Amino acid sequence: MVSFMDFERVIADRSYDSEEFLHQIAEKGAEAAIPPRKNRKVSCEYDLHFYMVSS
Repeated sequence: MVSFMDFERVIADRSYDSEEFLHQIAEKGAEAAIPPRKNRKVSCEYDLHFYMVSS
């Protein structure tokens, strides 16, 4: 999904919180500002500042 793009940060809503998508972002060396889904068993960190500024 993101393999052909160049970016430094991905800002998205909870629906994009998946291990596969977060792994693809990390492989590109980018930062993910994606809040965790409410039913996620293991919570992940995200930059709330960037997420809130983009809303």
